[in-house]
Amino acid sequence: MIQLFAVILIINIVGIFLGWLLTENDCWSLAKLSRLFDRKPFNCRPCLTFHLLWIMYGCFSLIMQSWSLWLVGLVLAFIVFGGLYTESKSKIDE
Repeated sequence: MIQLFAVILIINIVGIFLGWLLTENDCWSLAKLSRLFDRKPFNCRPCLTFHLLWIMYGCFSLIMQSWSLWLVGLVLAFIVFGGLYTESKSKIDE
């Protein structure tokens, strides 16, 4: 049980970090690397993070042979997407 919680925590941390790194970081932003990536979900932090999370949860659930991990991960991916989406909408554009 603790191992499953650790896997879920690590996947969420890595997914959120990669979502930030590949959309908002000046050096690693996919949209700045190529024009092909200057569209959703590659230039949208909530979208890219959601897709990274459900893909990572899918891969780890196949490795661990656990459909429940994938379902929990899918729910958590939607929760993270909702949080990041409301955060990005609540920012005041200057």
